[in-house]
Amino acid sequence: MKRVWVILMCTMVAIASLAQDVKLRHDSLCIYSTWQSLLDGTPDAILENPVETNFEKNNRVNFRCAGGKSKKNIDNLIGQAMILEYNLEDTTLYYVNCAWLNGYMTEGALRLGREGYLPMLFNDKMICVVLTEYKMATRYAIDGTYPITVLYHLDFENRCVHEINPKYLLHLLEFYPDLRRRYEGRKHKDSMEVIVDYLNEYINRIAGDGEVPSVEEVLGENE
Repeated sequence: MKRVWVILMCTMVAIASLAQDVKLRHDSLCIYSTWQSLLDGTPDAILENPVETNFEKNNRVNFRCAGGKSKKNIDNLIGQAMILEYNLEDTTLYYVNCAWLNGYMTEGALRLGREGYLPMLFNDKMICVVLTEYKMATRYAIDGTYPITVLYHLDFENRCVHEINPKYLLHLLEFYPDLRRRYEGRKHKDSMEVIVDYLNEYINRIAGDGEVPSVEEVLGENE
């Protein structure tokens, strides 16, 4: 099943709104225990109007059931999920479980944390997560708390989590020399804006490359 790559910058804007401790009403939370169930659109459970909470120092979130007799069971189901689909009015966001990643990956997952869920950007061949941390810094001679956003590639084939910095992006673009040459010739290629531009081009390229396995294939081989 084809998945359209989520536009990174638009998603970051939506994530930022969630991270400002603004109480937003949402429609539903779909709980998936496997990647295949996400592709098939068959969640383990659908929770209406769940309670969403944010971590203070980053964009990691938690979800829980608002109440009812099944509250404990639903909270356990959320905590054990692989992926959550968060439907908020006209916006759909996807989150991956940090605890699941720490259990699956052999390297790099710890930098994402052990608890909560991080926003996930994906198509059928690549998954990235967005980690935004709020740190004290001086900008334009003014001290304050500023967001620092980093993208990470979930490399299921090698069970590693890689920060998508200029060095790693060059590694990805090695398979497409024309993209690599264009990236190397860009000004400000260390900026997040340029990295996102070429990451999107890379994603579009692998979407039609029959030599690149899908996430579904890789996860199936590693089970």
